[in-house]
Amino acid sequence: MPNRSTSSAAIGCLLMTAIVCVALTGCGRQDDAATAESILARQRKVSQSRAMTRDSLDDQLKLAKTRFDSGNIAGAEAVLRAILVATPDQADAIILLANCQAKNRRYDDALATLGGITKDQPDAYAVALDLSAEWLIQTRQYDEAIARLQTLLQSRSSNRVHRRLANLLNRVGRRNDAAEHLRALARSGDISEKELFAMKSFSEPFLDAEFPVPDLGEYLAPDALREAKRERIEGDIVTARRLSERLRDKFPQSTSIAAFLGQVLADLQDFSALQRWQSDLPGDIEREPEYWYALGVWAESTGKHREAVRCFGEVVKRDETDRKSYVAFARALGASGETEAAEQATQRYRRLVDASNLTATIGARRESYDAFSDAARRAEPAVRSDRVASDCKREPNAR
Repeated sequence: MPNRSTSSAAIGCLLMTAIVCVALTGCGRQDDAATAESILARQRKVSQSRAMTRDSLDDQLKLAKTRFDSGNIAGAEAVLRAILVATPDQADAIILLANCQAKNRRYDDALATLGGITKDQPDAYAVALDLSAEWLIQTRQYDEAIARLQTLLQSRSSNRVHRRLANLLNRVGRRNDAAEHLRALARSGDISEKELFAMKSFSEPFLDAEFPVPDLGEYLAPDALREAKRERIEGDIVTARRLSERLRDKFPQSTSIAAFLGQVLADLQDFSALQRWQSDLPGDIEREPEYWYALGVWAESTGKHREAVRCFGEVVKRDETDRKSYVAFARALGASGETEAAEQATQRYRRLVDASNLTATIGARRESYDAFSDAARRAEPAVRSDRVASDCKREPNAR
């Protein structure tokens, strides 16, 4: 029979063991069970990472690609997520997973997935910019899509990117911005007939039948600017104003929308509205030719002909294809006593009209390259518009 001291020692050991067990297990509490599960999950992740050799990674990527190509999107996603548990920065897996999500029209998920690719993976980052731009277009986030393509162009300049930007900028009515990319294509010689026609007059919208019809209702997007510009050239200035005011309210930071609204108000000669318009404009609006057109009309209405000359000069310096602004430029020059310069501006206007008419004829008759060359020669500037505009100074209240 054990003595009292031995029994006490045994009981003490049992108590200490119980205390340690309680401390370690928490008496089965859910919090500690969750902690244990997270530890096990981390251990599994480490084990998977160690097990994922280069060869097995390649095999898994091939398997995911095979499933994707065969239409088994869910199966491909399962393989890709397992890869990304083991190697979270595996760019090929990230890109393919994003493609799986986009295939099911889960564009927001796809865009978020591509966010896992950083600039320190330059090739993959370029692919991510390219893909994300396309998916942003699908979700009507046009300005962000344009920004992605512009970033891509900075690092991977190519005619393909210039072409995508020109097409998208034409689609949203930003013709002056599209001009840069169309000219780059023309300089390279890699330009289509449609793109040549798009260079005819940047002051007018390019109405391509392949562009989707803009939503003018609840889901108004920036591409509705193209429709507003169409209304203006067709003579429905009131409808153009209503639509551009709605766009201005929804997209207050858009310089192209703000400038076009100013142009429409100038067309209507609503100078009180034009004064209100000028008091609240986005930054960098001075790059837009329509902004200067509005100021030129305003200056002309108050008899400030020299100021009008400078403003209309800024218009044609930014867009040498704007026939209507050359008429205004010539008129302001004449009112300022600059008869010779006014005649030069008028001649430039006439040559632009000839070139526009010839281009329209070419389009109808499918004429030859020589006819295109003739149109281009007619459009060659008779006078460099920046000669007069170079000393342009704005009124103190002009932005």
